[in-house]
Amino acid sequence: MTTFTCGGFVIGLRTNHAVADGTGAAQFMNAVGDLARGLPEPRVKPIWARDRFPDPDIKPGPLPELPVLPLQYIAFDFPAAYLGKLKAQYAATAGAGKICSAFDIVIAKLWQCRTRAIAADPAAAVKLCFFASARQVLGLETGYWGNAIFPVKVSAAAGEVAASSVIELVGVVREAKRRMAGECLSWAEGRTGGADPFQMTFDYESVYVSDWSKLGFNDVDYGYGAPSSAGPLVNCDLISSVIVMRAPAPLAGTRLLASCVTKDHADDFAARMREDLV
Repeated sequence: MTTFTCGGFVIGLRTNHAVADGTGAAQFMNAVGDLARGLPEPRVKPIWARDRFPDPDIKPGPLPELPVLPLQYIAFDFPAAYLGKLKAQYAATAGAGKICSAFDIVIAKLWQCRTRAIAADPAAAVKLCFFASARQVLGLETGYWGNAIFPVKVSAAAGEVAASSVIELVGVVREAKRRMAGECLSWAEGRTGGADPFQMTFDYESVYVSDWSKLGFNDVDYGYGAPSSAGPLVNCDLISSVIVMRAPAPLAGTRLLASCVTKDHADDFAARMREDLV
């Protein structure tokens, strides 16, 4: 914990996905906040339930080789007005009852702009991977604080992604989300034919996304109200990755912390990402 002369403070937590995922870590911090405010017990009681998590007989693949990628850190803020405009465009295009989230829009734009900026071979596969909570799919009760995330993978030819609009790519992301429950159950029930869905590739054509916007870190209250901002201090320098989080108060919208392009592509990527944001 670090306290500032203005009276504000920062609290940091370091954990490991072998212990808990983001939702579980946020649950722990919220429990600490509950006790700090004088509650007799946490509002959400922790549940161990590790024995209820599936353990399919799938042999893990070899450890991946991590490329040496001197990645640049770049932050982008997506105003609420911009996100609202694209949500309306998607609803008008996709049909009645079809909606999308700010997360869908942000990572669709990321995938499009990054693919155009790195100038990949049009026939090369560019891959997008993000992680979804499998708690509801696996029937884990509220309070389970272990790791229960499942990878959602999307792959397409670079030329196809570069030529697509953000709205079209939102549709691709939404379809991948729709498939997630079935793919997760296939893994849990050992119906993947021995394939391990958690096996990853870490080449420059792949980018990984973590969504921090709804994990619960923004709700932690130690007696002083909700935090003005909640997010990671650093991310891995070797893996092309992105963090999606709520924009710090008083901003309204979504912030994206990107570490997914090298210096050679950083300026072009940043310029493309900031188009139409103001």
